[in-house]
Amino acid sequence: MEGISIVNGSIQDFNDQWGRYGEKMNEYYESEELLGDILGPLLVLDEIGDKEVADVGAGNGRFTEVLARRAKAVVSIEPAEKAMANNELRNRSYNNVSFVRCEAERMPFRDRFDYVFCIGVLHHIPDMREALKSMAYSLKSDGTLLLWVYGREGNGLYLAFSKVLRVFTTRMSDNWLHRIAGWLLPALKMYRFLCGKISNLPLADYCNNHLAKLGDEELRLIIFDQLNPSVAYYLTREQIKEMVAGCGLVDMEIYHRHGYSWSVKARKP
Repeated sequence: MEGISIVNGSIQDFNDQWGRYGEKMNEYYESEELLGDILGPLLVLDEIGDKEVADVGAGNGRFTEVLARRAKAVVSIEPAEKAMANNELRNRSYNNVSFVRCEAERMPFRDRFDYVFCIGVLHHIPDMREALKSMAYSLKSDGTLLLWVYGREGNGLYLAFSKVLRVFTTRMSDNWLHRIAGWLLPALKMYRFLCGKISNLPLADYCNNHLAKLGDEELRLIIFDQLNPSVAYYLTREQIKEMVAGCGLVDMEIYHRHGYSWSVKARKP
């Protein structure tokens, strides 16, 4: 495993988080089905069969494992030490996976990958533009970048609620936040139940087509994940479009996943 010096508060947040929640979760949460749901109409995973791909911000390696079953070669990139340890433990049996511990902004690659995946990570990076530039550099000519980020559209009510909580929760110890996530779990499950009955509630599509497939441990992780990171951007369609285009990528396609987030595909000319 290659290593690069790392100093970043957001990375420390996730280092602690994956140290606590690094074990394998339920089957759907770590599945090809979920990755396919995230990518939507932008990519069929059959397309990566003979390709070299990167998983940027791989966390505990759940999507690295999915990609390893499909791609010719996978480079799993993750800056957080505890997350990388879990990632290596999970994926060490795959001969086509290599591990690099570095920040997205400082990836030591140029013109290498056919596909770069960055799933649920960019919005936690303080300098998103620098990270996107690094990912674009790492792509071969005609290579493809695939992103999934939090959206501002469709999240108005949730953001009004979570911003108040985050004033306090981003300053808490992980032990306290873990308890609070447990206390909030029944409320999330009740809202999920209501969304199953009333389909026009805010985030009902997300609850019915994603959260409904998760168990208590995954739901608690989602609550923790929303309230823990010191950096969490919610991006408008125009913001993500402008940032990706600013890196010189073209042929952009954007998919509004479950009405609350953006999945993006773009090509390096």
